[in-house]
Amino acid sequence: MRKILTFLVMVQLFTSCNLDKTPKCGDSDVVNKAIELFNQQIKEKLKNEYVDKNFNEYDAIEYAKNKGWNTTDYLKTEKNRINTEADEYVNNTLKSTVLKSIRSNSINKEIKLCSCSAEVANLNLKNIDVDYTAQQTEDKEKSIFVELTYSVK
Repeated sequence: MRKILTFLVMVQLFTSCNLDKTPKCGDSDVVNKAIELFNQQIKEKLKNEYVDKNFNEYDAIEYAKNKGWNTTDYLKTEKNRINTEADEYVNNTLKSTVLKSIRSNSINKEIKLCSCSAEVANLNLKNIDVDYTAQQTEDKEKSIFVELTYSVK
């Protein structure tokens, strides 16, 4: 029992010490949050590009007219179908996103903030750089706050 208690105290001390450190650009929590933010930011853009490339409203109306179908109903059905396809495409594309060439641009130990850059590695997304900052929060939870921007080269 005494060994278990000693172990738990040591784990608590170790965890508390780590939480008081400045986050690093390559920390798994920081990288995972940066990827999550990137995916959220680019998701709508990818979906819109997919829909624009794969759906032509004029062609759909003409097709429905030629078949003698109700154009309003057909358009609604086709828009739902293409949006479902677009969601699947985006989800499949983004699930393989990773960051590579992670670099520290600056570290401010006083405010526990690191500024970082990286490249997005994804077979379907080319030439995208991200810049992100990670900072430890000051509340009891001591979580990490990440902000991100991206640019296409």
